[in-house]
Amino acid sequence: MEPWYIFLGLAVFFIILMLLPNQDKKIRKEFKRKSSILSKDINNKIIKVQGKSILIEALITPIFKNKAAFYETKFYEMSELAKGGGDLGTGFNSNESDWRLKETRSKKNSFLIQVKGDYALIDVEHCEFLITKNVDKFNNYGDLNEFILNGKLRYRDLEPNVLDFITTLGLTAKYYKYNDEAIIQLKESKIGEGDHIAVVGKCTVEDIQDYPMVKSILPSGIKNIFVIKGTSETPVYLTDDFGILFG
Repeated sequence: MEPWYIFLGLAVFFIILMLLPNQDKKIRKEFKRKSSILSKDINNKIIKVQGKSILIEALITPIFKNKAAFYETKFYEMSELAKGGGDLGTGFNSNESDWRLKETRSKKNSFLIQVKGDYALIDVEHCEFLITKNVDKFNNYGDLNEFILNGKLRYRDLEPNVLDFITTLGLTAKYYKYNDEAIIQLKESKIGEGDHIAVVGKCTVEDIQDYPMVKSILPSGIKNIFVIKGTSETPVYLTDDFGILFG
C-alpha cells in the first residue's frame, strides 16, 4: 500500500473522531476493554459482554410502533437560515447544524442479554446509550432520489402517529401538517428484541429466586442470574454500534 493511502486513511479517521459528539467519544472509550464470559469469577467486577437482547416488559415506540426495551425519539425542525441554502435546495442540507432539536422523548425498561448460553439482566436505571444502528427516520420533505431524478420536491403528508407524537410534545400538530414551510424530521433509536448489543458495567451474581419475572421467561434449571447495574457515578454503558461490536 502506498504511504499516502495510509496517511489519508488516518486523516479521515481523526476527522471523524473529532466530529463525534463528546458524549459518544466518552462511551466509546468504555468499550476498549476485553469481552468477558458470564461466570462466578466476574462477581462484583466491571465487565464488557456482547450478545442478543431479550425483552422483559416491552415498550412501544411512539412513531414506528416497534417493541423495545429502550427508545429515544427526537423531533428536529430545519432552521430558517438553512431553508434558503444548500446545494440541492430546501430540505436537503446534510449538515447537522442545519437542524434544530426541538424536543426529545425517551423511555427505558430493564432487559436481558443472552451471551452464548448464559443470561444477564441489564438494569437501565443508570445507563448511557450509544445507539447508531437501530435508528428509524421520518421526514416530511420527500425523497432525495426523487428530487435528483425528477427535479422536484414531493411533500409527504404527516401520518396520524406522527401528528399524535407532535401533540404530546405540546406543539400544534396542524401547523406542521398544513404548513409546507415547516420542514421536519424525526429520528427514533431503540433496543428491540434480538438486537446485537455490547454492555459495560458492574456485574453481580444474584439468586434467580429474587427475580421472579426474569425466572418466568428463562429456561428451567437456572439458579443464578448475572445482574449488570450502574450508579449515577459509574453508569452502565450500552451500544449497538457495529464498529464496536465487530470492529
